[in-house]
Amino acid sequence: MGKYRDTWSDKKISIPMKVGISFVNGILDAAELIKDKTGFDVMEYAGKQKEKDDMLREEKPVKWTIKHMGIGTLKGLFGGLQ
Repeated sequence: MGKYRDTWSDKKISIPMKVGISFVNGILDAAELIKDKTGFDVMEYAGKQKEKDDMLREEKPVKWTIKHMGIGTLKGLFGGLQ
């Protein structure tokens, strides 16, 4: 885990960049672990979902807008409950 952390010692990278790199590195490590344990490729699934969303946006823009407005509304409602 943490494939890129040993390259930080010789470079001057800001703390926010290190946090961002660590975050992405953790996500990639988790995706790799899930793929090894279950055989399910999370990154491939996410790519397919993105392609579906892009296709929906091109073919049915009104439906895409309603979908994303609904998602944003739910995020706002549940975010306000915290």
